[in-house]
Amino acid sequence: MKTVSVEQGAGTYDFVVVGGGSAGAAMAARLSENRSVSVLLVEAGDEATELNSKIPAACGAMQNTERDWAYFTEPCGRVAFKGLNKLSSFWPRGRVLGGCSVLNYMAYVRGAREDFDTWERMGAKGWSYSDVLPYFIKSEDCRALGNKQAPIEGEYHGRGGPLTVSVKKPMELSMRFIESAQGLGFKHADYNGRQMDGIVGLFAQTIRDGARCDTATAFLKPAADRPNLTIMTNAFAKRLLFDGSSQTRVVGVEVGNFSTKGIGPSVKVSARCEVVVCCGAIDSPKLLLLSGLGPREHLEAVGVPCVKDMQHVGRNLEDHIAGFVYFKTKNVTVVNGKTANSIQSLAEWAIWGTGALASSAYDATLFYKSDAWKEEEPLCGPDLQIGIFNSPSDETFIENNLGFANEFLKKHYTPSSEGYIMVPTLLHPHTTGTVELRSSNPADAPRILSNFLQDERDVRTLAQSCRKCIDLARAPGLNKVTDPVPVVPEEMAKKHGGIDSDEFWMDYVQHFGTTLYHPTSSCAIGKVVDERCRVYGIEGLRVADASVMPQVISGNTNAPSIMIGEKAADMIKEDYGLSTDDLTIGPQESASSPINMKLIVAAAAVAGGLFAAGKL
Repeated sequence: MKTVSVEQGAGTYDFVVVGGGSAGAAMAARLSENRSVSVLLVEAGDEATELNSKIPAACGAMQNTERDWAYFTEPCGRVAFKGLNKLSSFWPRGRVLGGCSVLNYMAYVRGAREDFDTWERMGAKGWSYSDVLPYFIKSEDCRALGNKQAPIEGEYHGRGGPLTVSVKKPMELSMRFIESAQGLGFKHADYNGRQMDGIVGLFAQTIRDGARCDTATAFLKPAADRPNLTIMTNAFAKRLLFDGSSQTRVVGVEVGNFSTKGIGPSVKVSARCEVVVCCGAIDSPKLLLLSGLGPREHLEAVGVPCVKDMQHVGRNLEDHIAGFVYFKTKNVTVVNGKTANSIQSLAEWAIWGTGALASSAYDATLFYKSDAWKEEEPLCGPDLQIGIFNSPSDETFIENNLGFANEFLKKHYTPSSEGYIMVPTLLHPHTTGTVELRSSNPADAPRILSNFLQDERDVRTLAQSCRKCIDLARAPGLNKVTDPVPVVPEEMAKKHGGIDSDEFWMDYVQHFGTTLYHPTSSCAIGKVVDERCRVYGIEGLRVADASVMPQVISGNTNAPSIMIGEKAADMIKEDYGLSTDDLTIGPQESASSPINMKLIVAAAAVAGGLFAAGKL
């Protein structure tokens, strides 16, 4: 992909987009569709070229690398993270073109109709379900239509967009999960269709011909050669620059050379029209705070001059809280070191883009409302999700990525194990968190206060969802291949007299509950930005990414983040009277080629190394 260095990219542009992740890649590509405007995209990372950025089964190996900011939350006292290393939750965030779409598990989940209608009721005019659906459809190139094992409702899906969405040929375990859920009253249908609550189905995934389709692949590569789009990589946005006379208009960005060694010399890039911040729910508020936009008392405490007192910047942080329930299996294939690291699997992926390596192994999911949520928020989307991970994972992953410190559990999560994990997830926690500066130094990681599980209702609801996992494992379908008793710490089970109580599972989630990598809402519409993503009281500045969600959606957040980039780009075009049809991005195809033995050898080397390191 054509990119430039910080020094090469210094200059003046019509629009400067900061952050080339899920929303930012879509934003830059769409703005540059109009030949009459110049667009600069500023990204702290660069292009992911390593093979495991394309192998879906290697997705966990992308975390905790130079592609990841690898943030950690602050400890949560005595109510959460009690069984995690450092009493802290690991929050991976993409530092790469494509952002978190390069690190995630590729699940394509839009959220419930009710989520977006709730946004509008909260004051986000123009963000109802009927308003946002066209932007989901615009991005999508759905390749799952007609799949008998994945009933897709075609009227809700797009063909011909840049983002490939597909459904992998399911493993037996995933279909048994669906069968068990149906036995408990769930309907096998399209969770991205007319209804989400009570639905079970295979995950739609951003995978093209067996390889990850991140937003750099989908949006930036087809646009990178446009003369009016400049992609600046290894470029760290240190602060926003204001008009010297009024301090109420942003006119550019101070950008420094970035490497793993730190931030080097800076240049200034100027924006004739606007700067659009797309750094995500952690780094967008961080950049605003470093620029003097935030709570005055906090800025003064860390030594940043306050340009505008904005109490909500970095506040209202929301996320999904996940538990992990491990079951042993019998007489069924799972993705472990034996299956994924076989010559057959490697060749199947390298030649045809199929097989065990062609999926994250997180292949099926269901959504539902708890009884308490039905009474409390009858107009909102589901508050619970359970996914099935067709793999036992491994001891290194659960220690380094999930952060489990428990020796008993690490003993069971091994690459050769025959087992799988269900992932019960609380989608609408009652508490919110905060993103703050640690200091005035841009190189310092922010302070993330998640406030997970501070409300007992959240602890109890997530615990009950863990028990729902046991119901699924014992229902017709999974019961034929699953040990009915999940693997849990023995000492904890003894303490509670077994595992058949809410109290045991409440203790369990307070020890091992952690993020599912979906932070949102820290620069929310109605609090920091208006319904057109313009920062209140500041001209020439917008924020357009997951941080502007008024409330976290009922499901994985990558698809709605892309939608926000798409919709905000159209808003900017409307505000500046720009046409949208000079240049377009259509569906992309992977280059076909004969059998490539070098690729097979490379895949074998990568996969073998990943398993040896405990990362696949």
